[in-house]
Amino acid sequence: MSAAETHWLAPAVYPALIAFVCAVVVFLWRKILEVRSVNRAVLAEIQRLIKVVKIHRNWWKDRMDKKDTDYPLIPFSHPVYDKQVQNIGSLNGAVVVRVVRLYGYLDFLNSMQEARQEHIKARKSDEFNAMYLGVLDKFLSQFETAFDKEFEGLD
Repeated sequence: MSAAETHWLAPAVYPALIAFVCAVVVFLWRKILEVRSVNRAVLAEIQRLIKVVKIHRNWWKDRMDKKDTDYPLIPFSHPVYDKQVQNIGSLNGAVVVRVVRLYGYLDFLNSMQEARQEHIKARKSDEFNAMYLGVLDKFLSQFETAFDKEFEGLD
């Protein structure tokens, strides 16, 4: 038996094997970058939303103090989350529960804003105003610092 016959792989197989390994590495690298991008995008949106809710809460408190709350309430938008919700499994496992809770709370705030007109019709504006401020305060107490560790790498 010659040395070529005892070789377990034919020389022509090596380039195909190298190409396959390279394709797997490139695929895995792209997947890692995609997951990282989804995480960063959702966290950046959360950072923005927390800031917006805080500004809105302070503005609403000021309007209440001045007894001048006859302004429209604009819903909190979250287009990044809406687009990435199907990729929720791509989020870092350490934050996924907090992310879902935060967005659920935001949707609750938006629902409260929609229900405001019913309170006005029932002449319960003051009740709504206080309840809404309380919900904004609760949101901030639960989420204002909840993602600080994750926000460190964003800026």
